[in-house]
Amino acid sequence: MLRWSSALHHSLRLLCTRSARTDTLLDQLKRSTNKYHIFQLVGIHRPVLTLEHVTCAMNLLWQFHKVKSDELISVDHIRKHPEFISLCTVVENNIDIMEDSELVAILNTVDSLQVDAHSSLVQRLVTEGWRRLERLDPLSLSTFAACLRRQNMTRSPLMGQIASIVDLCLDDVEDPVTLSSFVCNLYAVSSPRLHERLLRKAESSLEKLDASHLESPIQLMEVLSKDKSNLYLMKKCDRFFQKNASAIDSQTICNIMRLYQSLQFTNCEFIVTAKARLMEEVKLCDHPGNFADLFVALGPIVSLKIRERLEKKLSYFADKMSPNNLHNVLKTMADTECTNTELIQKICSQVQKHLMVYSLRQLCSIVEAVVLLGLKDDGLHTELQMSLKRHMFSSSVPSDVSQSIKAMSLLSPNKIDEVVLSKLDDIIAQCNIYDLSHMTFVVTRLLQSAHMPDRKNLMKLLKELYSYRLKRVSEAKCLDSLILELKNKEIFNQMDTALVEATLHTCQRFIHQLSLKNVIPFSILVLRANTHCPLLMDKIATVTMDNLKEIHPSAVYPILRVFSYMNYEPPQGKDFFDACAHHVCNDKDSLSPHFLVLTAYALALAGYFPKELIKAIFSTNFLLRFDSQLDALNYRINKRLRLFLMELNRAVCIEHPEYGVPWFHEQYCQQLLQREKSVTHQQIHQLLKEIFGGTDYTKMSVRIPYSYSIDFEYILDKERNPIAYVQEDVLPSYLPSMCESDSHLQENKPLPAGAQRVAVDFLHPWALLRNSPHVKGLFAMKKRHLEILGYRVIQIPSYELNVTNLGTKAAWTSYLRKKIFADNVYTV
Repeated sequence: MLRWSSALHHSLRLLCTRSARTDTLLDQLKRSTNKYHIFQLVGIHRPVLTLEHVTCAMNLLWQFHKVKSDELISVDHIRKHPEFISLCTVVENNIDIMEDSELVAILNTVDSLQVDAHSSLVQRLVTEGWRRLERLDPLSLSTFAACLRRQNMTRSPLMGQIASIVDLCLDDVEDPVTLSSFVCNLYAVSSPRLHERLLRKAESSLEKLDASHLESPIQLMEVLSKDKSNLYLMKKCDRFFQKNASAIDSQTICNIMRLYQSLQFTNCEFIVTAKARLMEEVKLCDHPGNFADLFVALGPIVSLKIRERLEKKLSYFADKMSPNNLHNVLKTMADTECTNTELIQKICSQVQKHLMVYSLRQLCSIVEAVVLLGLKDDGLHTELQMSLKRHMFSSSVPSDVSQSIKAMSLLSPNKIDEVVLSKLDDIIAQCNIYDLSHMTFVVTRLLQSAHMPDRKNLMKLLKELYSYRLKRVSEAKCLDSLILELKNKEIFNQMDTALVEATLHTCQRFIHQLSLKNVIPFSILVLRANTHCPLLMDKIATVTMDNLKEIHPSAVYPILRVFSYMNYEPPQGKDFFDACAHHVCNDKDSLSPHFLVLTAYALALAGYFPKELIKAIFSTNFLLRFDSQLDALNYRINKRLRLFLMELNRAVCIEHPEYGVPWFHEQYCQQLLQREKSVTHQQIHQLLKEIFGGTDYTKMSVRIPYSYSIDFEYILDKERNPIAYVQEDVLPSYLPSMCESDSHLQENKPLPAGAQRVAVDFLHPWALLRNSPHVKGLFAMKKRHLEILGYRVIQIPSYELNVTNLGTKAAWTSYLRKKIFADNVYTV
């Protein structure tokens, strides 16, 4: 008995000693200032490590790594460190006794540190988490789902089981962080009903977040990039960023701006604030990784002069950047059309050193950037080809194979051999429409190449590709799945007219499925099809009218432009356009200026000019706001918006002079003309001279009021005889004052009684819809304006000039005579 008592006292003494040591070690770990100190402590106390020590050590390792003070030491260095392996061993040996929340937390940490998903540790943690799934609290469940998503298990049965559990308990979940995590991680396996419920709950809880929870709205924005129908939630996230802009650090601002750029989501207010903050950071930044983020965020939205200064500093940091930083920088240089050849060469040479660590997606974007930047580096091209080929042969995923082969063809079609084509042939039956479009691009490029493989086999492969695309389109199961497959805009570039019409036929078959949720992406699809299809467009108008109150005002533009760009007015068109205009006008004070300009421009193309909206846009305060915000936008968007404002200004002045809006774009138009390449029609001009009987009867490339230009002009008297331009007798004054509104429209010298001024314009293929001679909205508006300015207009489509029966001079002359002297040209 005494021996047992002695043993018990001895054990208690050891337990007290262990407890004291444990507390001391935990305290030392918490006071650690870097990774090395943690590894040192782990090595010294390895025999006495407990789960509490391991959890603390792993969390600290991840926190230190995120700080970027030590970026050259990669996460790979942490994973391979002997002491980190010791930590993993302790975890694996104690999985069974972990608390539920502790298990998920450990999985989250090792997953963040990129421990291989196939390792025994991660596999055991996932399996144990699956076993405990039913009893995990919502926060742990959302974290577990996030880990699975990072392991590319987004569509696994396990993720589906989590979605089922969430569906049952969602009404009791109020935490906005947990809700946003569920929205993001369960997107691929959520039913439409669950997805809608999640979005509604996330939207209602978003106002509870503060600046410490930035990750949640960022996650929501990432999901909304795939589902842009909920613009109200997107705008709510956007307002959250605006409200907390002063509390957001510069690195997070860079991440948000990069997200905005990738989503093509334009929020001027936030970007103006962010741009000013980041420009201040540039002056102080001395860290390669941080500067790379600043360059990526600022590059597309600063002036050329500032971008050159950024590029100069970038050159200094180039050899100190991580592979990911270099990849992002190179993409931005391509997006901004960088011309600094020395910098391009320097960045690419650094990228070349890291080709082995890049993912396939990164390699493909590197190829696109190298091609866009025009870099001729045989060594880099060869290594990229080898890396792409390695990915292609090691993968059985159709999208990976198609991306690899497309990137290889961009570098050099000559390197696409029979072995590569056979790989392509193997996976063709498994591909979706997007992958098939990649392959079509490759085969078409090979057929155009001088050094191509066997032409007969290529033609056979091209025919197969067409057949499989037609099959995918024809056998679509529902409208949403078809929209999802066709969401990439380059897909329609690889479709011929027959395939586009088959696609629209399938859309008509599912037209009853068009709803508030998919009307915006469907409108974009119809616009890209560039095909006259009244049935689909009428349905878009009906669904929009029925659900207009539920559509965010900034989402009206992508719907409106289908009708205005394609020059189509649905039944009850006036009611439709008026309702859309009224919906936007009701919220005009809360919308960003560029949204109002886009909407007004779309309405103007269709011939609608709501006075309230026009007056708001052409007020001094609005134009000052608009101008200041343009400088914070991507230069391509900036250029397009300036052009749209000019078109809108011109349309208002010509069609509604009573609004009193001045024409203030003359100087801008002069600058545009200086950059334009003049297109001459010397051959046709010569024929017109012969038809009219002299050189004084026609004018070519004529400039008229409001900076419109027309290919040819002539005048016919009431007998349809040409009138010569004799000095200034009938010569109009084409240089109106910038301050005048409509007075100069009457400046043309009076024509003889019954005479008619005629404008001839040649329409390029892009001026017409794909399947009909129907003229698009912009060119229809130009004709409308020329008629208001006193012209009769002849629009000649290019396809009529290119037909085979116009191969002789006599045929051309006969064709032009019919056009010139047609009955509808002459007006008494």
